[in-house]
Amino acid sequence: MNSIHLITAAVLTIGLAGCGGQKSEQEKARQTTAEAMQVSANAMEQQAKQMAQAMQEQNAVAGTAVELADFREMKKLLPEKASGLPRTEHQGSKNEAFGVRVSNAEARYENDDGSSIHIQITDMGGMAGTAMLAQMAWANMKIDNESDSGYERTVTVAGNKGFERFDSDSQHGELQIMVANRFMVAIDSQNVAMKAVLKMAEELPLSKLAGLAK
Repeated sequence: MNSIHLITAAVLTIGLAGCGGQKSEQEKARQTTAEAMQVSANAMEQQAKQMAQAMQEQNAVAGTAVELADFREMKKLLPEKASGLPRTEHQGSKNEAFGVRVSNAEARYENDDGSSIHIQITDMGGMAGTAMLAQMAWANMKIDNESDSGYERTVTVAGNKGFERFDSDSQHGELQIMVANRFMVAIDSQNVAMKAVLKMAEELPLSKLAGLAK
């Protein structure tokens, strides 16, 4: 009987030890899951704070008297010709959507052989810092990428930060220029050499554009 009791006790001890080990593994799994959930929650909280900050900045700007430049004055800065191409369209407007106010002027230049340039000037004075940076992520970066089909890089145009992109397959080019931390000059070209586009951009009255900021 004593032997039976000893065997039974040993079996129970092993069984309990096994249950204890299993419980320990379950606790570890629960702890790992809890830690992962906490990390996820922290990330979501940080993202929420960033969104709240962006909204606060936007509301702050919306609540201040930021007078947008008159698009009619911006229209006057658009040349009659761009890289030798005649102007075929010329317009401007002021709009507001979702609390963001913008004023813009634009012109299109083209000829019969398929070459064209489109210039748009946008006053983003109604956009807050975070929202504005989202529109031009390249503003605080240095970029220089090149491939068989084209390139993209940050540039300086008449002392202003810019971003240049060209697709050699489609012969489509893009040039964006930030003026006075407020105006965005966006130039799209088709079948026009980027050297010619850059030269034309250098000749735009960007200093006069900066003077329209109030």
